[in-house]
Amino acid sequence: MQDWLVAIEDLREYLYIDENDLLREKCSNMDYLNELIAEGERLLWKYQDEDRMKVSGLLGNLYRLKGDFEVALPYLERYQDYCRDTESDETYTLALLRYAEGLKYARQYEDALGYFKQVIERCESLNIEQYENLAWQHIGKCYVEMGDMKQAESCFLKAMLLRKKMNDPKLLVASERALNFIMKIKM
Repeated sequence: MQDWLVAIEDLREYLYIDENDLLREKCSNMDYLNELIAEGERLLWKYQDEDRMKVSGLLGNLYRLKGDFEVALPYLERYQDYCRDTESDETYTLALLRYAEGLKYARQYEDALGYFKQVIERCESLNIEQYENLAWQHIGKCYVEMGDMKQAESCFLKAMLLRKKMNDPKLLVASERALNFIMKIKM
């Protein structure tokens, strides 16, 4: 499984944010993505319990990137259900974030917003800074897809403020791009 996890990390070099498709994350190498999915499906039957659930969560995210939301959502939901009862607060919060993102991609916006807000509440109450900024950024993207640019801009600004406190240049660039996208639409 370790090789598969490394290969998933390598997938990052093929990921980009598509400004022509409402800031959705996309993969430029679908063959590589499909290979990762095939290997994940094979691994799913090799492992039990904890490892099987981790593979399930990652598969859900890979299927989301592929655009196959009907397959992605059950994987993501199972993983977040599993994490609620067995994993750390941080891992469960990340599982909620990934499930909310899957719902957003499936255009189930109200449900996605509810889960994103749960993530923010958990981050604030448990002091989990690294996911709160992501939740605000994703809520902003959700509002972009819903056509509410005022709310989107407010969320992107909240994400940016948190990211400035974290001093993470890569995340700041993503916030700046999202705000620039909003400015282009407003013009």
